[in-house]
Amino acid sequence: MNDLLSKIETFLFDIIGLALPGIFLILLIIVPIYFVNVDTINAESLQKSLFLSFICYINTSLYAIIKTNPTYLITGLFIVGYILGHLIKVLSIILYDTLAAIFDDNINVAAKSIFIKIKAFAGSIYRRVFTNGFSGTVIYRHLDLLFKPANKYLLSIFIFRPPNYNLDNETLKSDVIAKINEKLGTTFPDKWYSLYKISVILNTQEGIKSLSNFFLSKYNLYRSLSLIFLFLFFYINFFFSQYNTVLGADLIKLKMLILLAISLLWYTFHYKYKRYWTLCGNETLVSIYYYLNKGSL
Repeated sequence: MNDLLSKIETFLFDIIGLALPGIFLILLIIVPIYFVNVDTINAESLQKSLFLSFICYINTSLYAIIKTNPTYLITGLFIVGYILGHLIKVLSIILYDTLAAIFDDNINVAAKSIFIKIKAFAGSIYRRVFTNGFSGTVIYRHLDLLFKPANKYLLSIFIFRPPNYNLDNETLKSDVIAKINEKLGTTFPDKWYSLYKISVILNTQEGIKSLSNFFLSKYNLYRSLSLIFLFLFFYINFFFSQYNTVLGADLIKLKMLILLAISLLWYTFHYKYKRYWTLCGNETLVSIYYYLNKGSL
């Protein structure tokens, strides 16, 4: 029974984490094509533009398939989406690693250093004018409470490497590694991936119920969706700028609104990916801590 449930869980993980992003990307690429008025495209434009030729081909082919046998279309969409989902997953990992190297390891470090210097300089200027200082005033405290959430979410846009677990759990991690070394008589490496893998093995072998797999599928899904909406932002912008002559006037008016909606969706999945990455790490630590201490509970 447990093997069956495990297989069902793995199957659902594949569906949610891999097939869904692939199918979603295909639909998001194809849907804008149906807003194009194909009748307004002349033969000369088709010869000049490979993309317009593709639009006409997709329109004709899909309509033909839908009329004859839509089952083929659904089956093909699932198979192609599943394969494409693997590519999206790998590309999203590469993208986040690259952006983390650019922003987290370089630009953000420099920006934080500059901000600290500016803040210190502004504070020194203010103290020369107001001897009591500004940081202790009621106005400062209210402004600090007001802008702290906005500052937090603004900064989260440019952070691409989420913490493996909440910083409050650092002592929990140290305690887990110490207990592993004590029980096994080894020098277990203080590496997050090693700790995560041993937690997965213990959960499987000891039958410990954990949400780490659920959080794992979530953050993989959200990371892939983040990549999709980032791609979609540039795709839609290109689509409107290059082919506005074959789009309806009402649709063109909605361009900025559509791009704004896509940007908000990108931020949503970008934020949720990082949140569930950290939640997965927290769950990993808690489950292995429980196993190592359950005899004394």
